[in-house]
Amino acid sequence: MLGFALTSTQKYEDAVPAWQEYLKNKPGDVDADLALAFALRSLTRYSEAAAAYEAALKVNPDRYGLQVDLGTVTLLAGDEQRAVAVFQKLLAEHPDAEMLNDVGYELADQNKQLPLALQYAEKAVREEEEASAKVDISNLKVEDLRHTSNVGADWDTLGWVYFRMNNYEAAEKYLDAAWTLSQDGAEAAHLGQVYEKQNKKASAIHMYRLALYRMGLSSQPRPATTTQMQETQSRLNRLTLGQSGKSDGMIELSDELSHMRVAELPKLVPGTESADFFVLFSANAKARGFTIEDVKFVSGSEQLKSATSALKAARFQIFFPDAGPTKLVRRGVLNCHQHLGCSFALSNPDSTNSVN
Repeated sequence: MLGFALTSTQKYEDAVPAWQEYLKNKPGDVDADLALAFALRSLTRYSEAAAAYEAALKVNPDRYGLQVDLGTVTLLAGDEQRAVAVFQKLLAEHPDAEMLNDVGYELADQNKQLPLALQYAEKAVREEEEASAKVDISNLKVEDLRHTSNVGADWDTLGWVYFRMNNYEAAEKYLDAAWTLSQDGAEAAHLGQVYEKQNKKASAIHMYRLALYRMGLSSQPRPATTTQMQETQSRLNRLTLGQSGKSDGMIELSDELSHMRVAELPKLVPGTESADFFVLFSANAKARGFTIEDVKFVSGSEQLKSATSALKAARFQIFFPDAGPTKLVRRGVLNCHQHLGCSFALSNPDSTNSVN
């Protein structure tokens, strides 16, 4: 309890000896090893954190996420060769798109082995886009919903690799698509750095503010998130040094993010009604950047079941960075008001967990 209390209050210097003393009396407690690793990583004691992850993996060798963490802290400790060996062993055992993306991201984030990171990131994008193309909205399963979130994460990783390789045009394309889809704070911070390199100062400032707002909503930030918040704040401070005037507040930023997910529709019913729908998007370079392939009524007002045609004609902020076979399934709420007309608000992919 002491270890958890010290860790949760970010008193990591005191938490480390508490966890070490506990593990002397109860070795093999994976949760304690991970808590110790978290505290050591927060203190940038990366070699010691690696040892804690290794101890946890001895007990649970099949927890692949811990292998990613081990490779990452080994990279941070400066042992690039050993880190790559850890990552390659992981991918030999678990060569799916998720692991390829995770390893590609960590390599890019530390600016190491970029050709290898690009290889992994491109393969992850290709595999996840192809998997998403198999989604059938008429027979939707919960596991199908994960493809949309995964595609966004993979686009972000590939964009981040391109950024590290100084290919800012390709980086912007993938990061903008990822940010628009997921509205994740890390993606906003990455896109902000692209804008900064392109000398788009106002756009960079705005993206950094959006990034800090989104990252600040996390109730339990990881060390990497905390570090990224500090770095993003530092970048924002540097760009705004000496500037005067009112910056965007939390309400304005929240309203902007909500507006990005909303499409206005004509008045469809005389009264006030609402209903949930799933919408299936695919890429279309000849039209508006996307095609709405299908719409599925989920629940709500029976009067809105006939809104399918109106939804297919709606204009959304959806971008596809490439000509892959990607399909994005998005849930949303159609709200119609007696005097205001109708609008359809997409939910963030990470908050969509049910097909009912």
